[in-house]
This record gives sequence, structure tokens and C-alpha cells, in this order.
Amino acid sequence: MSLEVKVFGLEAEITGLSSELEDCQQVIREWAGAFGGGGIADMQRDMEQMSIQIGLLQRAVSNTPVVAHDVGGRLRIPEPKAYSGARDAKEVENFLFDMEQYFLAANVEDEARKVSTATMYLTGDAKL
Repeated sequence: MSLEVKVFGLEAEITGLSSELEDCQQVIREWAGAFGGGGIADMQRDMEQMSIQIGLLQRAVSNTPVVAHDVGGRLRIPEPKAYSGARDAKEVENFLFDMEQYFLAANVEDEARKVSTATMYLTGDAKL
């Protein structure tokens, strides 16, 4: 390969690279126009306003008194229906569901207490 051919090839590459560089610069100029100084300043102003709002919300939350209402003494919890030992799956499921709901409403968490309470609602053959 002669020196002239190599130089000609390099000149062609430089021209292509120069064209690509101009395209990149044009894209950067467009981005700078879209996201330029005004856009960044707007974002900074918005962030400052949000920071102020967060501070106000934090103060409002910290100043709110927490009041615990004792509703346990005022609620009347209906007692579950007794289970007589019938071999009916639906009746057994209903009894278990009623007992679970009763324990939730009465705030019974101790398993031994749940068992002793549930046995009080067994009648007839179920007690045996």
C-alpha cells in the first residue's frame, strides 16, 4: 500500500469522524437547551419547596397528641353459640369460626385460656 493511499484513507476517516463529532455536538446543544440552566434552577426550587413541606409535615405529626381510646370496656361481645357434638362439618366450622372471632374481640391471646374458654361452650356429647 502506498503512502498516498494511506493518507487518502486517513483523510476520509477524519472527515467521517468530524461529521460524527458535529452530530454529537448538535445533540449536546439540544439537550443543553432542553435541560439547561432554567431546568436545573426549576428543579432546585421545587426541591427546596418540597423540603419545606416535609419539615412542616414532620412538625405537624410530632405535635399531634396520641390518644389511646379504651373501647374494650364499652363493647359488648356476643357470646358464640354452643356446640353440641353434631357430626356436621358446617356446624363444626361455624363453631370454630365463632370461637376465633370471640377470642379476637375479647383480646384472648393465651392458648390455655382459649382452650378452657372454648370447652365452656361445648354441650351434650361434645363435653364427653
